[in-house]
Amino acid sequence: MADETAAVGSTSPGAGNTAPASDSGTTGLAGGRAGIVRQSGVHQAMIDCEPGTILPPPSEAHVQEVESFYGIKLPQDYHQFLVQANGCTPVRRQFRQGNRERMIERFLPILDDAPNDTKNGWADVEVVASQLDSRLASDLDGENIDLIPVAALFAGDFIVLDYRGNGAEPSVAVWDHEASDDFNPAVETVSASFAEFLDRLQN
Repeated sequence: MADETAAVGSTSPGAGNTAPASDSGTTGLAGGRAGIVRQSGVHQAMIDCEPGTILPPPSEAHVQEVESFYGIKLPQDYHQFLVQANGCTPVRRQFRQGNRERMIERFLPILDDAPNDTKNGWADVEVVASQLDSRLASDLDGENIDLIPVAALFAGDFIVLDYRGNGAEPSVAVWDHEASDDFNPAVETVSASFAEFLDRLQN
């Protein structure tokens, strides 16, 4: 039987650091891997997605709106992921958090029209962030949150991009929904970058 894992073609290493929107048409059922190119354009972190779970990529204009709203710059490896595997459910979804085995339920999409998307709108990054709100912020006097949710874990926790240490290159952390309070988020770093986090996922 043919492999039915969803596949997304990787961007050519020579294509530069910005993935064109036209790459969104490379979804198929052959090969079973979505290639995420690091900013260096050399190393590739691969991710397998369950069939039918990859959503259309957000427009570049909307991505810029999200960045402007939160006062951040999304890292290039995550931006590439949005172009090629937006909101997907990964085949390799387990990772280690210290001595714990954690599991991703799904990656959160960035949707151009979340309010009118009755199927996936609830999982949109901005929708989830608005629900968690001040529990994603650490500065009582700050205007924006410091943690951007990018994946839902089983049991109610989230994978977040953590901008508190380095606004240019956020780390990846687990946000604990039970231990987090307003302006006092409970997080544990699990990877130095989004691409590194994808590398750690396993069956």
